[in-house]
Amino acid sequence: MFGTRRARRQEERQRQLATELRSAEGAVREAASRSIAQCPDSAWALRELLWSLDNEPSVDVFEAVTESFTFALGQDPSLYAEAERILAEALSDPAALVGAWTAFTGRLGSVCAHTLDDELCWDIQARQGTMREIGWTEAGAPGEGLAHGVQMRAALRDIHAALRRSAAPLPPGTAEGIQEEARLLLGRALAHPPGSA
Repeated sequence: MFGTRRARRQEERQRQLATELRSAEGAVREAASRSIAQCPDSAWALRELLWSLDNEPSVDVFEAVTESFTFALGQDPSLYAEAERILAEALSDPAALVGAWTAFTGRLGSVCAHTLDDELCWDIQARQGTMREIGWTEAGAPGEGLAHGVQMRAALRDIHAALRRSAAPLPPGTAEGIQEEARLLLGRALAHPPGSA
């Protein structure tokens, strides 16, 4: 009984925060992003914060959302390590970074497609140059603890800012339709034993 009530309160709180993240007021969106980063449902939090990173119109709030996203990502050490690995291993290959980062954020719930063209590659390459200047290597971000987190947040902010300029978010109805179709196809595929026709 208490578990059901707690789950219902959490769902209501998530709905409220999602609404606030879409508010016309920048201060409300910023506060909502910080609260979302603290939510125990990290999968939901990361999905909402990615949506905000893809759609936030204010540069100042984008900075705050990046900080919230980095914090939420850090709540799952394996996801945080994977994000750092993607940024580090593709430090000299902008096209590989776009592909790997898009796949990673897609698994987290982003529904953006990116136009991989020369302009995006040049932009990413310039940002990767800045990352190298502050100490990034193919092994990862420099520093430990808070200093490491600051470097990670700066890289996520810069790379995502470049990607969002080339992003073509799917309209909500289209995105939901694609997700539903994928669920149906997976459901049908899983209903058959491995190796069957």
